[in-house]
Amino acid sequence: MRSKTQLDDSGKSQPEGHSRLSLRRGPAFAKTQRGRIHVLLIAASGGWVPLPEILSLGILQYGTRILELCRMGFNIENRTARVDGARHSWFRLVSSPVAPKLEPVKPAPLKSWEQVCAEREEKMRQPEPSLELTP
Repeated sequence: MRSKTQLDDSGKSQPEGHSRLSLRRGPAFAKTQRGRIHVLLIAASGGWVPLPEILSLGILQYGTRILELCRMGFNIENRTARVDGARHSWFRLVSSPVAPKLEPVKPAPLKSWEQVCAEREEKMRQPEPSLELTP
């Protein structure tokens, strides 16, 4: 049984239901190797991404890039299996770091117009600083 193929945005054929992610036109963070792996894992929507797909992005030291993502708080799982004596690996993004909860900032109390005018008058009563230069 032959699988159907489709063309991706680069004109290369891909198996049906599989699309190659074009990262060259993505956001600025996708320009780094770590960012390209991140975008690929997000595009998989929790699905397993095979190692050859990661390597096709031209990633050097993919393990280090994945470790960097993990240290940034991303939960990435790895799965390996032996297929015809060869070891195959897959990765998937389980969860992303949660942004810290920000406490609302209590604004300073507003001044009345009389307070603003009184502060201005006080500043105007002070002598002007001397602007003379001395050697």
